[in-house]
Amino acid sequence: MASVPADLCHLFDCDRCLLFVMDQEKDYLVARETRVAVTPGSIPGYVALTQQVLDIGDVYDEAQLRDISPELQFQRGPDQRTGYRTRQVLAAPIVDAQGKDLLGVIQLLNPRSGERFSALQRECLQALCETLAVALAARQSPRFAATGGAKPARVHSAADADAAAALADKIITEACRLDASDIHIEPHTARGISVLRLRRDGALLPYAEAALDLHGALVARLKAMCGLPTVAAGHPVEGKLLFREFSQLDVELRATFIPSAGGMEDVVLHLLSSGAPMPLERLGMAPAAQDQLRAAIDTTHGLFLLCGPAGSGRTTALHSLLLQLERPDAKVWTIEEPVEILQPAARQVPVQRETGTDFAAALRAVLHADPDQVAIGDMRDSETAALAIEAALNGRMVLGCLPTASSTDTISRLHEMGSERFAMADALLGVLALRLAKRLCEHCKLAYQPGEAELELLLAEYSEELQKTDAWRADPRAAKVRIVNGWRERHGDARGGFTLYRPVGCSACSKGYKGRIGLHELLVPGEHTRQLVRERATAPQLRNAALAEGLRTLKMDGIEKILAGLTDVKAVRGAL
Repeated sequence: MASVPADLCHLFDCDRCLLFVMDQEKDYLVARETRVAVTPGSIPGYVALTQQVLDIGDVYDEAQLRDISPELQFQRGPDQRTGYRTRQVLAAPIVDAQGKDLLGVIQLLNPRSGERFSALQRECLQALCETLAVALAARQSPRFAATGGAKPARVHSAADADAAAALADKIITEACRLDASDIHIEPHTARGISVLRLRRDGALLPYAEAALDLHGALVARLKAMCGLPTVAAGHPVEGKLLFREFSQLDVELRATFIPSAGGMEDVVLHLLSSGAPMPLERLGMAPAAQDQLRAAIDTTHGLFLLCGPAGSGRTTALHSLLLQLERPDAKVWTIEEPVEILQPAARQVPVQRETGTDFAAALRAVLHADPDQVAIGDMRDSETAALAIEAALNGRMVLGCLPTASSTDTISRLHEMGSERFAMADALLGVLALRLAKRLCEHCKLAYQPGEAELELLLAEYSEELQKTDAWRADPRAAKVRIVNGWRERHGDARGGFTLYRPVGCSACSKGYKGRIGLHELLVPGEHTRQLVRERATAPQLRNAALAEGLRTLKMDGIEKILAGLTDVKAVRGAL
């Protein structure tokens, strides 16, 4: 059955074929490359419910989809991730001989001729579905079963190379389809299973379980795909997996293999960002903050820092700034661990600690290589920080990342690392703190008008740090009025009211959230803040000075995005 899609591509002369099989609960259609709910919102789901052949000339033509059904949508995520462009789709149901039970759906994509699927091809596909119905009806339960809920489905299979290869392909393609950032494979010897989990929108969620006797073969398969020795090394091993060598999906993954209890190995696969760097305007910054950021880095030298915990979007923002700074007469170097986003205009240096090339060593070398701009993926040690500040004062544009919590904490961290305070005050252009919050699903979010109590709560959270400033203490009521008037100007309706949104859940998102949105805190030091840097002021002193100079905190930016209808209070609190 695994060779059927390839055979059908050859038979119908099309780019791709997906053979969906109905799961045991009859809630989902499962294919090797994807999995969709049986709802009218997707093409396979619509075919399953109507049991009709569907022939669509252009799946990106929303008017054409609405003519078929108002709920019908084409999920563009896999196309956007892989760069493949789906145009035409011919889909047909696989129904048992009695015409009662739906067994699956076949979906053909993009005739290679570029012409529409012909009437003869549609008839042939229907006839083929009748034949496949016999095979599927006699087929045993699927070897692999996936779940998107909290209770994982058990996966039963023999521990052989073919099963491991199929499972490895399935996990990675499913992670791509679901826009997961990481895949975790965790053996549990006491329970006799291997647990598979996916990190989606920042949360690590159950995906499936596999029989423990398959775990060793799966680890060996993944190591082989990375070009690593398949035997257990007895120590952590890292590698890079180019999935395009094994599939039509053009995806790169960073693999980490770590010995764990019971002589087993845990595996974490991190899906690396693909494509070009993200333009600055797509980071989701407020227009005023974006303009302020552009002005801050509109120079040939200085130090600009990005901060936030792992998974906060630092690397994405770093490359967005490099793209903003790009000019043809500049020599650009980046130092990263690892290199995740390819920057065409830059020379990118991966840190290789096993050979003695850490961030400081790489930076020393780069500073002797005539740089105009340098981007440093991690500045957490004192030597790297000192070199970066010195380079910024010597006419280089330096961008650096630190794992600190806020913009002002970043300055305090540099003080703690022994950075020379006068040099730092002169070199510093600004600090951008980042977080990622869950974004409400645009397909199902539910609008409502907040009451006075909810708005008062938002105002209290928004002004929590502002209440420590002199301006607030001088006239709290006037300060509150200024904030609310600003909200109304930016987010209010014609009557001055607000519309907020709640998560619902649909076939596109399952739980009401889809994707993430950036929260930003941009500190561009004014003269008072810069003087406090020279005086090695405490973090609270720096914070109050920055707030007085107009700093919008991460929480403030999150509340602005709640009022803009992009997220909700729960998601913002979860990100901070």
